[in-house]
Amino acid sequence: MNENEMVLQKLDHGLLTITMNRPDRRNALNPDMTRGLVEAARRAAEDHEVRAVLLKGAGGTFCVGGDVKSMAEGRAPLPFEAKMANLRRGMEVSRILHQMPKPVVAQVDGAAAGAGLSIALSCDLRVASASCKITTAFAKVGLSGDYGGTYFLTQLLGSAKARELYLTSPVLSAQEAYNLGMVTKVVPDAEVEEAAHELAMSLAQGPSVTLGYIKRNINNAETMSLEECFDAEAIHHSRSGETAVAPQLEPVISDIAGIMGLSVCYRDGNVAKYGLENALLPVDTILLEVVAPFQPGTAAGRFLEKNGGRGGYMAIFCCDDPDERGKHANAMGVRTANVITHAPYHGVQLHPRDCRAAFIEFNHTAGSDDILGTYPPAGPDWQKSIRKDVTQALIGVEMQSPEPLALAEHWGKIVGIAASKNASGEPELKLPNCSFRFVKGASDLMSGLTFRVADIAKVRDAAKAKGCAMSGDGFDLCGVTFSLVA
Repeated sequence: MNENEMVLQKLDHGLLTITMNRPDRRNALNPDMTRGLVEAARRAAEDHEVRAVLLKGAGGTFCVGGDVKSMAEGRAPLPFEAKMANLRRGMEVSRILHQMPKPVVAQVDGAAAGAGLSIALSCDLRVASASCKITTAFAKVGLSGDYGGTYFLTQLLGSAKARELYLTSPVLSAQEAYNLGMVTKVVPDAEVEEAAHELAMSLAQGPSVTLGYIKRNINNAETMSLEECFDAEAIHHSRSGETAVAPQLEPVISDIAGIMGLSVCYRDGNVAKYGLENALLPVDTILLEVVAPFQPGTAAGRFLEKNGGRGGYMAIFCCDDPDERGKHANAMGVRTANVITHAPYHGVQLHPRDCRAAFIEFNHTAGSDDILGTYPPAGPDWQKSIRKDVTQALIGVEMQSPEPLALAEHWGKIVGIAASKNASGEPELKLPNCSFRFVKGASDLMSGLTFRVADIAKVRDAAKAKGCAMSGDGFDLCGVTFSLVA
């Protein structure tokens, strides 16, 4: 079994699950496994698509520490310096997990001993099964300890208790470890996998930048002076606060998902280079995207600041010919703001000042003409997140303007659809799966969305319970009016 088989990785909706996979050896650490763990931890720290980590062991055991049998098998003894260098390289997994600006959850079941316990202690949170046994173990096999266990246990419990647990190596039950503060929660054995995954996924769906700042603040407290910690807290808190020009992803995403019965299909790490974080929720075959800036000076921040936090940010149209449509818009005096190419995806974004009301994007994914086909910005399996039990479709977009007909005609020329009038006499652009209606308003703005739902009263009650401002058969959320029809 090579290191790729000994350490499994699975990325799902921003959560990277890392599984130690030597169940026949109770996931004891050997050189291949330690290399695989370091590689997986580095990937978790550096991959923008990873927002949280779940670390677990296969076969009902977390990790019993170093594989003593493997260490003793027919190898010539290494010189001291080489032995120390090899050990230190493997220990990097604990440092990376502890310091990365992403939350890490350990699923601790079966046993966590020696270096296995050290790695669990390097994680931010630990969910233990009721029958799990936990021990430092080192003193009983004539070793002093590695993988940072003495450091993490001293930070968690203080010097006196760390000395006791290392010098005497008692075997603790999960409940005893919980009482000491070594684990976050204890659950029945049959529930540990679900409980750990649910906790880790909730963190993956949370405000990733803010959670990173929180973790950094706490890590700073381990080494910095009080004044230095205060300075760092002030910087991080102020940076988080600057996203107030647009609602942060949380609680907006969880509110939308909870009220409308939708699921997040993806969070695209590629938007981080624009100073943004995002989440996408499929509404049948249409994708609803929410973005929030996490640093000052972003186009999204300026756009929403200009609109006082009101209005949608972008309308995205899938087509066969984004470059030609971009050139057509350029000929109308509408500038190209950005071109994105991540093969097989290619998109052209038009400047909101020239479009008026919002950005327009045209894009195409090569080899994916099916409406339920591959669409890289929504992740590899976005279709699996479609739910229709509460919200059945997104059927309309409301655009407001002091001159609604002129805005409708302008957008119609850009998009290539002639403006018409709906039954109420309002200007309208009718697409195959959605319509844009244009109404009188104080400024050019993407002001509302219309959803077809199974039970209007039920959705309104859910929105009211979340504290949303109610308006007829709808409510306001994230600076946009959500209108409901049956």
